[in-house]
This record gives sequence, C-alpha cells and structure tokens, in this order.
Amino acid sequence: MSPPMERCSAAAEAPSQPPLRPCNWLTRPPSRPWWRPVPIKPCCSSPKAGEPSGQPVRPSGVEIRAGTAGGRTGRRWHRRRFRRPDAPYYLLVTAGGFIKRIPAKTIENARAEGIVCCRVPENDGIIAVVAHGEDDEILIAKAQGKVLRIETGAKLRPVPSASAGTVSGVKLDPGDRVVDATTVHGNSLLCVHSTGMALAVALDEYPVKGRGTGGVQSVLTDRPAKTPAGELALITCQSPGSTVTGFTGRGTIFHVSESDNPLLRRATNSRGLLTLGPGDTPMGWATPQWGGRIGHR
Repeated sequence: MSPPMERCSAAAEAPSQPPLRPCNWLTRPPSRPWWRPVPIKPCCSSPKAGEPSGQPVRPSGVEIRAGTAGGRTGRRWHRRRFRRPDAPYYLLVTAGGFIKRIPAKTIENARAEGIVCCRVPENDGIIAVVAHGEDDEILIAKAQGKVLRIETGAKLRPVPSASAGTVSGVKLDPGDRVVDATTVHGNSLLCVHSTGMALAVALDEYPVKGRGTGGVQSVLTDRPAKTPAGELALITCQSPGSTVTGFTGRGTIFHVSESDNPLLRRATNSRGLLTLGPGDTPMGWATPQWGGRIGHR
C-alpha cells in the first residue's frame, strides 16, 4: 500500500475559480475484483452558497498562456506541475481538434504574469497539454468514443513562435469534441465515460494514423442499450502494478489499477467502474501523469 499524499493541490483548479480548501489525501484502497465499482472518496468540501459549483470553465479568447488552460501562471507552478524531466516538447490540444507542438525552452522563462505560447481559434480552448519526448506517440480522445494515435518526431514539427497558430490534429464529426490526450506508454489504455463506466483495451489495437484523420472507435457511448455508457471523458495508459489517481467535478478522488479492469477488445460494451453521485462526472487526473493531461478540462 502506497503512503498517503500530504495535501491535495489546488493548482488543477480553473484560474477563474477560487481554490479548493486543502484536505488530506486518502491511501490507495486494496485491490478489488474488476466487476466491483471502484469506490471514490470525498477529497474537498463542497462549495458554499454563492460560490461556483466547481464545474470547470472552458477557456475562451485567443491567447493561451504557459501553464494554464486559458489564463496565466507563475514560474513556481510551471516548474512543479508543467515540466517533465525528460520531455523536451509539449503538445497543446484544443477541444476543436487543433494541436501545436512547442519546445520546452519556449516556456522556460515564464514570468509571474505568464507568457503567450499559442494562439487558438475563437470559441475554442486548450483542454490538454501533453509532455512528450522526441519520438513519442500521442493518443487523442473524442467525446463520441473515437481515439486517434499519431506520431510526433519528424511527422510533427515543433514551432517555438508564440505568434504561430495551431494545425489540424484530429478530424471531428458534427457535434463531437476532443476531451483528453496522453502519450503512448505501458500496456493498455483505460477509457472512462462521463457516467463512471470504463473500458480497458490493449494499446496494440490502436494503429498509428496520420494527423488530421478521425481515429478508430475505442468505446461505445450508446451501449449497453439499457444503461448507455455516455460520452467519453478521460483516458490514461496503464502498466501492470501501476495505479492512477483521478478526481471528479464535485471533489472526490479515485484510484484505479490495471488489475481493476479486464483487457477487452475496443468497441465492446464498457463496464461499471466508478460509483458517482448525482451530477458528478470524472474530471481529470490528480497526479501528474508523464504524458497524461496536465490540469483538467
């Protein structure tokens, strides 16, 4: 059993919201058979009357500053939560399917007031920042259940200029949007729906495709027929023996290991994983995932 973490960080909160009150983290629960729901525990107290509900606000405007989803950041947060020791690049991914690859040196001199590192289209916003290496592959997930696997390296040129915009990363169907992104590592990909259902699939089932294509169907959002799994919310890669920690929009945390989910074929019915309260939904990963999303939607 891993030791409990000291405090939960408020750095993942959207810049426009007040920080959550600190509280103690919970220790990792014992392993459970995959067919049992993974319990989630309160992490932060609910907002008081008149305070925001805790639901993140998608960024608007055209400037994205280093270290946040749509605001400014100080150098301290940038160093502790944004950097990856062996990652010379960051991939910025927007909800509209656009991407921009920037060298790490672009944000090394971030000031307290922030620096502009990307300009995104109006009515769009960055939802994922993926730290990655020279030749890492990236998985980009969409709400309607498709996942695209792309190459970086020579296939995706890094652009250090802040004035440069984005390029097409993934093709979207009408009404669809990008919800998450991560690097390819480990053995399997865990896809978590907005309802708490999930599906674990071997990474070999996701072929590499060209940038700007639609990807392959990873999960079914309208199955099972009686209790549809709903939109895809989060993805993360897993390895045997590893545990990932996530959080929900209403201040609860959950721990998931690869043994909690049997490996199934993609585009099969998802299984129950999390027990969520009314109006709650998985929101992001609470601990830095090398190659996973930094912050939350």
